[in-house]
Amino acid sequence: MSYKFIFASILILTLCLSSCLNKSNGTLPVKVAVIYGFGGAQPVAQGKFYLLNKDFDEIAEAKGESAVLINPFISALGEVPSGSILEEGIKEHIIASTTTDFEGSGKFENVIMGSYFLVGTTTTRSKGEYILWNLPVEIKADNQTLLLSQKNGTVMATYYKKKNEREQEKK
Repeated sequence: MSYKFIFASILILTLCLSSCLNKSNGTLPVKVAVIYGFGGAQPVAQGKFYLLNKDFDEIAEAKGESAVLINPFISALGEVPSGSILEEGIKEHIIASTTTDFEGSGKFENVIMGSYFLVGTTTTRSKGEYILWNLPVEIKADNQTLLLSQKNGTVMATYYKKKNEREQEKK
C-alpha cells in the first residue's frame, strides 16, 4: 500500500467521524398570535417562549403547578389573570428561549438539532383565561416558521374564572 492511499484513507475517516460526532445546530422561527372573531389575529408581543428538554406537563406534575406557573397573579390593579411561566421552576430544563417582538415573531437560534418541547403562555381578552403552549417540536437545519395560536395551544381558565363559575353555580 502506498503512503498516499493510507493518508487519504485516514483523512476520509477523520472527516466522517468529525461530521458524525459534531451535532449540527438549527433554528426554529415562531410567529405567535391570538385569533379573535372580531379583530382577527392579534400578535403576542413581548411573549417569552422556551425550548425544554422535558414535557412541561411532566415538570408541572413533578414539582406542582404553582412551582412552574403564576396562576393566579395578584397585581395592584386587582385580579389579573396570568399564566406566566415561572422560569425558576423550569430552569434546569431550558435549552433556549426567545421573546417575541411586537409583531409576534421570535426565533430559537443555534440550537442543537433534536426533539424538544416548545412552551409559552399569553393572556387573552377574556378575563381569567390564558393560552398555554406545550408542543413537541423537532429542530432541523431548515425549519419553517411555526405558527402558534389557540388552535395548537390550550385555553386555560385561571383560578378566578373557576371561582366565578362556582359562585354562579351556587346562585
